[in-house]
Amino acid sequence: MRLIITLLLLISSLSWGLTFSDGKQVSDSKQEDTHSIEWTNWGKTENHLSSVRNEWSQMIDKNFSRLGDFSHKFELKANECYGDDCPRGDYEGAYGRVEAYLNNPTNNNYLGEEGENWYLWSVYIDGSDIKNLKDNHFAQFGQFKLSHSIDVLAKKWPHCEYLGEVVFILQYKAGTDGLGLSREFCKQDYLYEHPASKHILVNKDKLFNQWLDFIVHAKWGEDGFLKMYINGDLQYSAEGFISNEFRVPKKKNKYAGPSFRYGIYVGRVPKNFGGNIEAWYSNIARAKKCSDNKFSNIINQLGYSCESLADIDGIIVKPNIVINPDAHPEFD
Repeated sequence: MRLIITLLLLISSLSWGLTFSDGKQVSDSKQEDTHSIEWTNWGKTENHLSSVRNEWSQMIDKNFSRLGDFSHKFELKANECYGDDCPRGDYEGAYGRVEAYLNNPTNNNYLGEEGENWYLWSVYIDGSDIKNLKDNHFAQFGQFKLSHSIDVLAKKWPHCEYLGEVVFILQYKAGTDGLGLSREFCKQDYLYEHPASKHILVNKDKLFNQWLDFIVHAKWGEDGFLKMYINGDLQYSAEGFISNEFRVPKKKNKYAGPSFRYGIYVGRVPKNFGGNIEAWYSNIARAKKCSDNKFSNIINQLGYSCESLADIDGIIVKPNIVINPDAHPEFD
């Protein structure tokens, strides 16, 4: 059963943290009447089914944030895992996560995002123990496994069967130059991928122990676009096929678009790893237009404006989509 993670808007009279005990959310006993507030123009945050549920795993941090209000803090310690992540890898704890996600709150026919929208979040990643880990994910727009789709089941695309459709994931891998963007999507002919190691957006010397502001302008679908601004600078731009649209079983006339997931995910962690990873997310928002009042006000507070968003450094990462040979025996 999905755990509802309640996010609070900063109210000066409130003082509490979002914590877990035995896998269940508990509130501070000093504050019985808490107020459930959504992130700006988004639905309630839900906990990923495999998210670790210790008391320190997630909390609302009112003492550390990008804009001085509050942040959603995630902490993952060595060897922690939950649910389906635990059997993965060579030992229990080789894979683990503390992760939440947000779905489209405005369209009952969609289980994720659709149409053209703007998105915003800031993240601070503590780099103390993460630098030598092989596989670290932070924020992404993803869809559930295509094997659950009515359309894929009917068409029997074997190369799509176990794919978790990923519009993009922000990843840091030891040995690479910094934070990269990866994509993976399936069409009728092939499974396509866009490796993060070849698409670095933030150099590692500018990645850790500082706030990074992400603004995304996307038009979802098979004829869309995706633009990502980091600290006001256009760093990634793609046009054409951005995301699949497919029907969901047992949900008549329901379609699944991408949903926003954020937190910490690690994979292939060395057994002797003894550290912990922390990340803070702040001022998460969405809007139909950049000029929408609440959205543009946050951008202005961050020190940018809708009009100032542009390619500042003259470097834009363009997608290099390739066929994944592992999903297609003819490419062996």
